[in-house]
Amino acid sequence: MKTSARSIWTIIAATLLLIASTSIALLASGAKVTYTYVVYTGYGPHTRQPHRSGVAANGFDTTTLAANDFSPGTDETTTPGTVSRNDMPNQLRGADGKLYNFAFVNVSGAASGGPTWFQNTANEQYIAGSSPITVLFVYVPTGGGGPSPNGVSIDAFDVTTGSLVSDTFVSVSPDRGGPPPPLTTSGNVDGWVSTAHSAERITAYKHIAPTNADFLRWHYVVYEKPPARAGVTFAAAKDANASILAFYKASGSKATPQPSITPRCPPGSAVIASLQKAEAAPPSSGQLPIDDQKTMLNQAVACLVKGAYTTTEFGAVTSAINNYFNNQKQGTGPHATRRP
Repeated sequence: MKTSARSIWTIIAATLLLIASTSIALLASGAKVTYTYVVYTGYGPHTRQPHRSGVAANGFDTTTLAANDFSPGTDETTTPGTVSRNDMPNQLRGADGKLYNFAFVNVSGAASGGPTWFQNTANEQYIAGSSPITVLFVYVPTGGGGPSPNGVSIDAFDVTTGSLVSDTFVSVSPDRGGPPPPLTTSGNVDGWVSTAHSAERITAYKHIAPTNADFLRWHYVVYEKPPARAGVTFAAAKDANASILAFYKASGSKATPQPSITPRCPPGSAVIASLQKAEAAPPSSGQLPIDDQKTMLNQAVACLVKGAYTTTEFGAVTSAINNYFNNQKQGTGPHATRRP
């Protein structure tokens, strides 16, 4: 589709002006964005319970790579927000002079609920909201954490808060000895399951407390190979060495860690139909919830900028969006601000 840059930005500017006059801020959220670079130090046995030692509140080393931290400011709080591939290089040198390898990125506070990326080969996007956003860049020591006995380092990561959590989260079998069962205990207390004597099955809890989060998946801290078995159980061979994280999300959250999340462009007809239904009916009538409407609107505007729609769709979607905002401004829409 051939549409001049000037006409696109004229439309976008008009849309933003209309949004500013309504009670629902859909695009320029004004949320603070902070980029934080941390080191994961959980190779080999490491204290998880009762309290982590030598790490920040989020469970990571936040000092070694702190020179890279910055706040991009409100320039990057528009929707969708973008994390540039230039902000997540393959390696960073720490304050200790050592090199650290890229592991993954997690976005907490975004309206899109996450996301988490394990690749750094392309720019990534998220849907901004009104909450402060933290983009957490996780790195690991080159060569892992140094020599260690045969076994699997494990820990639990909450994508909603961007933190390692200390909840009891696994059971291990076979687990001979005890009580208490030694491998299950060491997995939860020390983040370590020995494979020196036999193959082991490490099974994550589907729900953990007090964090109140639901299991998503296991993932290698640095991608090496697909997990031995999908689902809550990670199968480790005898004498295996690995470092894995169980990813969790807050119950009720939409956050999902996956290799890459880029806002999809909804069909123009779907955007128009949704907005027309929203204008004609109150929220209780079965229309899309207002949060879902915000997400669709945000994505639709991003897709207009990208030129993802045909010429006909471009005009129709733009008209539908502007009509929706005009109804809110004039107090005729179901979510309009009622002035006394």
